[in-house]
Amino acid sequence: MLMLYSYLDLFGVADNNPYGLKVYAFLNLCKLGFRHEHILDTKDAPRGQLPYLQDGDKTIGDSDAIIAHLIARYALPIDDPRNGSWLVWI
Repeated sequence: MLMLYSYLDLFGVADNNPYGLKVYAFLNLCKLGFRHEHILDTKDAPRGQLPYLQDGDKTIGDSDAIIAHLIARYALPIDDPRNGSWLVWI
């Protein structure tokens, strides 16, 4: 199971950091099952910062790298212009 580590929630928002919120929203939009754990200690984070994702034995830091990993590994069509998904935003 995917495990997202990010900063604490704030005022009902899943993460008080925009990068963590971006990954959280992406996971939900793609309907990927994941666990979300709020932490403050970044000593285990690959880049010493949050968010980071554990996918099996892989640990990925940086929100853009996380999203790129998820798209590649799970063949997510969310930004694939061949399926017309980008038309939804116009």
